[in-house]
Amino acid sequence: KLKEDKKNIVFGDLTAGVGPEDRYRGHANLFNYSPKTNINLIADANNVGSQTFSPRDFFRFGGGLSNLARRSGSNFQMSPDDIGIPRADRKSAVDLESRVGALNYNFNPNKKWSHSGFLIGAFSQNRLASISQRTYIRQSGDNQELLTSNRQLENASGLFKYSGRYTPSEALQIIYSSFIKGADVVTTNNRLSQFTNFNNEIDAVNNSQPFSVDQQLRAYYSPMPLMCFQQ
Repeated sequence: KLKEDKKNIVFGDLTAGVGPEDRYRGHANLFNYSPKTNINLIADANNVGSQTFSPRDFFRFGGGLSNLARRSGSNFQMSPDDIGIPRADRKSAVDLESRVGALNYNFNPNKKWSHSGFLIGAFSQNRLASISQRTYIRQSGDNQELLTSNRQLENASGLFKYSGRYTPSEALQIIYSSFIKGADVVTTNNRLSQFTNFNNEIDAVNNSQPFSVDQQLRAYYSPMPLMCFQQ
């Protein structure tokens, strides 16, 4: 419950920095609180491998695990890839670039209606590389191999959730919720194996575009008990 002098307030913070080798980082938070509307905006862009919006932040941002994955049955499994948020892989990283924008809102125009949800958009581009020298034990021939590996991962994804609640009376309550997520993931791999007089190069490109929609409509009706009057 907001205090009288805090019923209409906007505040936030801004962070920006640059460094050598064209490194940069920018981060912004914006909060707007009023009696009927709450808005939270988070934006971040960097190429230093910092992951501002983690899966843990996502659960808190979306109202917890129960709000995200309410479903029937008793079996529930979730992997980090199901969430749809690009993650920075720091292992063998050459360049890590990520941009994230997230908006969370709650709107209660009157006692009967309540709206809430969030929108998250993210993009990441990670370049990974490694060089290894291998020595094979055999009696004759070349036994030295130089193996060079380059991998690039581009991930653009979006998440959207909306929840609406309509309570026309104390006896009836109608709730609608939808959760949409989609992504466009492109992975490029290049491997070059070099012996003294022999080169073997393998290139591979994988592209996936997962998309899912989950909708739920629930209604609760509780008839009012009959009132008995005695004279």
